[in-house]
Amino acid sequence: MTKILILFSLAAVPLVCGFAGDLGRKVVVTGAAGRTGKLVFSLLTESPEFDAVGLVRTEKSAKRVMKEVKCGLDHVIVSDVTQLSSNAENGIPRGLNGAEAMIICTSAVPYISKLSVIKAMMNIPVNVLSGKKALNPRDFRFRFRPDQYPEKVDYLGQVTQIDLAKKLGIRHVVVVSSMGGTNSENFLNSIGKDKNGDGNGDILLWKRKAERYLTEVSAHCLMLPCEAGTKMIHAERICLAVLKRIDCHSIEWAPVHYHPPWWTC
Repeated sequence: MTKILILFSLAAVPLVCGFAGDLGRKVVVTGAAGRTGKLVFSLLTESPEFDAVGLVRTEKSAKRVMKEVKCGLDHVIVSDVTQLSSNAENGIPRGLNGAEAMIICTSAVPYISKLSVIKAMMNIPVNVLSGKKALNPRDFRFRFRPDQYPEKVDYLGQVTQIDLAKKLGIRHVVVVSSMGGTNSENFLNSIGKDKNGDGNGDILLWKRKAERYLTEVSAHCLMLPCEAGTKMIHAERICLAVLKRIDCHSIEWAPVHYHPPWWTC
């Protein structure tokens, strides 16, 4: 899934979309157990300029992240973003106070239907004999776990995180989203739906709706489409966005080799 970064400042500081400066600034990375989130969390943990805290959904994920990133228990917080509440004190995870930035890497994760795999394998002989591709990726069906579908995670979950950041006084937020949010026909939007188009899908559309919410709560934002590269390159770009001074007129990406076009709003 291609990535787009949306950076915005919650502070009433003209043109500022990122920050640079003192050592040990606290940064919260949500979705730290995911592929992109874990890379971002790891890179920030290795940097002496930041005090990185990772937010994960389960204790199992927390143990895995601590082992792979090699961080202490005090740097990992277990909290389900779909259960967060920015309106209740008991709904705010401990360990977030004092953070100056939040990087949101949460996303609904689809799982392939084993039955669809079996059906696709059984269709291989027929497809070959009829001159078609042996395997058609669109024959595979995907689903989301209960209460972990796009609307709840990619939209409502992100909105709650943004509201929480505002309540905690976190001045800078980076949201990792996806390209294709304006294309309702994108294949990724079909994930989670049945053949009739019913179900909990439209992941890109929900991400786009969350993006629009960001522009409503932020007077200054910066959109950086990253259309190519590996997960590590995406993670490096995200971290560089936090490490460098970013304003609405100049961006320094080095040593990343891909320089995307940019828009300001």
